[in-house]
Amino acid sequence: MCDARRDRGALFAVRFGRLCSVSAELCRGLSLLQHRGDASCGLIVGRGETFRACAGVGTVAEGLDEQSLAALGVGRIAAGYVRGGDTGSAFVAEHAALVLEGRLSNADKLREALDERGEACRTSEDAEAVCRFWLSLQDGGASAHEALAQTVRRLDGAFALVLLTADGLFAARDSHGACPLCVGGLPGGGYAFASESCALDGSGTPFLRDIAPGELVEAGDDGLHTLLPPSLRSRALCALEPLAAARADSVLDGIAVSSLRGRAGSLLAFGHAVKADVVAALPGAPADAALGYAQQTGIPFADVFVENRYAAGFFAACPTRPFSPVAAAVRGKRVVLVGDRADAEAVALLRACGAREVHLRVFVPVCSESCRYGGAPRPDSGDGGADTVGYLSARQIHLLADGLCTACMERA
Repeated sequence: MCDARRDRGALFAVRFGRLCSVSAELCRGLSLLQHRGDASCGLIVGRGETFRACAGVGTVAEGLDEQSLAALGVGRIAAGYVRGGDTGSAFVAEHAALVLEGRLSNADKLREALDERGEACRTSEDAEAVCRFWLSLQDGGASAHEALAQTVRRLDGAFALVLLTADGLFAARDSHGACPLCVGGLPGGGYAFASESCALDGSGTPFLRDIAPGELVEAGDDGLHTLLPPSLRSRALCALEPLAAARADSVLDGIAVSSLRGRAGSLLAFGHAVKADVVAALPGAPADAALGYAQQTGIPFADVFVENRYAAGFFAACPTRPFSPVAAAVRGKRVVLVGDRADAEAVALLRACGAREVHLRVFVPVCSESCRYGGAPRPDSGDGGADTVGYLSARQIHLLADGLCTACMERA
């Protein structure tokens, strides 16, 4: 089963008003987005026409050491990324660099167009195809700005990207707004782009606004400029973003994530009520929906799992579960377990502790169709071995907020 929380990936990019050591700022921003992916990470720092990069496996703390960060030197423009699954990519060209979060649905067409020009890509990374296509348009006579606008218009999928050049930082979002992207103003001058607002808030960068669907902007010395106006298409932020992927303190396109999840739990209580003694959050899942379910039904909420946060990684030969149940909280009781997925292990642990009944309530709808925009993989359905199971429906999602895409979700 895919984990929609950690398979999304994220980007963080900055343009300072002066030369400075930017690696610390990038690492801080990316660490606040680590929940979106912990498989790999990387940084790119630009100084004039020179770009230095480093990458590593695992989290930012695990994959990037002090020596690698020091080798990046100083710069004014920089970007970084974290990756979860096979979404997102980065590419460093001779005088530019590009970071792409999400997926393109027409990357093959870009590669075909490049092949026709005799400029084949050397890797399978979508970021390389986008960057080389932009460069090829300039070789054909277009200015850098014109070429970038033409390139962004040609892209299709669920993505956000940043392009670093010798003297500019550009950012764009897909025409449906399926993938989030926002911008903040750095306290000392300059701008920061992030996949979620929590990265701006946590790094002390005041939030300015969301980048609109289809919009292309440039962060320059004289301000933020729109080079390509927002798309006229209907906004379609992927519903999995606020439901499962984003951090609770983020705000995506004006949607407060924590509040939306609380309302999702309340809707679950309306559609899937059951007699129970305690409501609990699935381990690793946001607790907001479980609290909403508890408040709506009047059933007490309790923490029935404890995270084993310090045990992981030390005993490879004898792996430890990431969480443990609180037996006293569930023994002899009927438990409603509210989460973003079906988790058979959690249900089995509660039964082993003496829970009389375990009822699973999932606030992420069953996703039975492929994403029409080429977005990230979707969680599978299942009952997790519970006595009863109830999923929020796609129709109910539209009661939570406007402008959410539920195309991959069952209509029931």
